[in-house]
Amino acid sequence: MANFLINCTVKKNTAIISLNRPEVHHSVNGDVMEGLEKLQNEVYSDENILSIIMTASGDESFCSGGDLKYFSTLKTPESVRQMSLKMQKILSRFWEGEKPVIAAINGHCYGEGLSLAISCDLRIAVADAQFCMPEVKVGVPSVHGTLRLVHNLGLGNALEILMLGDPVDSQWALRNGLINKVVAPEDLMDNAMQWAQKIVALDPFTVKAAREIAVECQFLDLNDIILE
Repeated sequence: MANFLINCTVKKNTAIISLNRPEVHHSVNGDVMEGLEKLQNEVYSDENILSIIMTASGDESFCSGGDLKYFSTLKTPESVRQMSLKMQKILSRFWEGEKPVIAAINGHCYGEGLSLAISCDLRIAVADAQFCMPEVKVGVPSVHGTLRLVHNLGLGNALEILMLGDPVDSQWALRNGLINKVVAPEDLMDNAMQWAQKIVALDPFTVKAAREIAVECQFLDLNDIILE
């Protein structure tokens, strides 16, 4: 399971999906979206795959966001809308899919890259990673990551990222719940695989139920929850 823009290998019931555009810091264009969508279909339909690790090649960037050169080819509002819907579908598939996803963040994580990371269930990052939603500085408010940022960080911290457009470091991200763990670069994939294998060793139906309950509950008001 691979193409020249995205690699995918399966190890011990875990699919490792790796963005592979280091020359443009793994920015997302139409071909990357097509590749991610295809890989998702393959991974989620394979009963032998019980967990997913999302990462990128190299050691500089996880994903720098949308490919501005690609975006410049979208000449009509409808083409922009279709692109946005496709990206939202990809992010929602990770978030709402039946298999746990761990983001192994190997470098800078900007824009759509941050949206991708927070669509994963667990996030491990290298110490020098930075996180940013720079859209406000180029006149395009963030759409895909806003809701999940608010739920992950709370309104105040989310607005700090969304309204200032400045990068935050891994310690800020760890302290405020944007990521779960900070590790040295050489330990990143080992740590991600260790977590994946802990999950794989558990009863898959229980893991699925725990994940579904957690995902559903975060969008409920306490007044909507009735204990019988």
